[in-house]
Amino acid sequence: MAVAPSEGIMALVSLNLMCAVATADPQVLDVKQIVNEVVVACAIGPSSMLEAPLSSKLDEFIRQSIESKAAKSIALTDMLVQLPTDTDEAQEQLKDPRTKQMFFDIYFNCIRQQTALRLKSLNIALD
Repeated sequence: MAVAPSEGIMALVSLNLMCAVATADPQVLDVKQIVNEVVVACAIGPSSMLEAPLSSKLDEFIRQSIESKAAKSIALTDMLVQLPTDTDEAQEQLKDPRTKQMFFDIYFNCIRQQTALRLKSLNIALD
């Protein structure tokens, strides 16, 4: 059975990710890669202005979670609430306050879910 090139690439990427997760040593683990994967997985709508502050805060959150082998959902939510949602980009594209609220609820929910998945792969539960 022939494997499509894209399936082969995905299998290779998955294998590399599993190998990286298997080592799960904070000194070996590339937290920046985890942060980038979370941010890219949730890259929707007017979120490009949030990329830098989100990446910085998420990097800190994930590093602390790895060091303590624990992650608090409330700490992640508090971090997300502090991010600037009134950027020019958001104001331009999300004029209706209800639309803006709905967008950021969906966006931050995606960030929470992706972060929880990445932490789970490191045997760290988001409480």
